[in-house]
Amino acid sequence: MALTGDERRRWQELTRQLRRDRRLTAHSMRFRIVSGWRRDMALARAGTAIPAITWLPATVAACLGLILVGAGEYYRNGTVVLAGAWLLVMTLILAGTALILIGTADWRKERHRGQGSEDRSSQP
Repeated sequence: MALTGDERRRWQELTRQLRRDRRLTAHSMRFRIVSGWRRDMALARAGTAIPAITWLPATVAACLGLILVGAGEYYRNGTVVLAGAWLLVMTLILAGTALILIGTADWRKERHRGQGSEDRSSQP
């Protein structure tokens, strides 16, 4: 049975919403923001997520950097502004490194898993 124009539009809208919901669920599971019945699914992927305590140093350093920049501007002290800017750049590097590690965790795990299966299959 062929769909009418309104039904086809509604079907496309529902499939877009389903794709978006699946993507959001995947992101929330990756960053451990899941509660309730999906927690066991999130725990299965816990190996690729970085614990929340990892973000604590970056958050504290960013707040301290912003405070230093603000205080340096308020008191007209270039050294304090420079120290705050340096701290903010270091925080950006720390957070970027953590995000890169998250992104490459799946790739490394798949690569090692593939090598292990080849080694086992070659043994008698």
